[in-house]
Amino acid sequence: MDAISTLLSEEILIRSLYPLLNEEFSDSIQSPYSKSTPSAVTAQLSGIERLLLEIRSDSGKSLDELFISFSPDYEELFYASFDASKECLVLLYSSLQNFQTSLSPLQTEFDVVECINLVTNTIDHLGQIDVNLSN
Repeated sequence: MDAISTLLSEEILIRSLYPLLNEEFSDSIQSPYSKSTPSAVTAQLSGIERLLLEIRSDSGKSLDELFISFSPDYEELFYASFDASKECLVLLYSSLQNFQTSLSPLQTEFDVVECINLVTNTIDHLGQIDVNLSN
């Protein structure tokens, strides 16, 4: 879980979204000018999702089995948060391809902040999983 949290923090937040928020487009790992960026972001998030589905606890339980042991609703909450993060990021980068003509700076900032909040929620959920596994 730590590796996935770090990946989300380092690659998505620090190297991608925060530079966009500060309008430092050249510092962002994902270029808003590239037509391949939405596909690259989708591939990165799909890879994270595959890792999540393959994770096993020390006792051999899958992530879904761990979620059920935490709470009946936790699995749905986690995947809803993760899916919202994915959707937000893909839509953000798709809309940024034409950002100079189609989006106001205020709308762009709002969209980036929304994605930051959703990714941060996913990271927080992963942290809660680690805490529950430690107990």
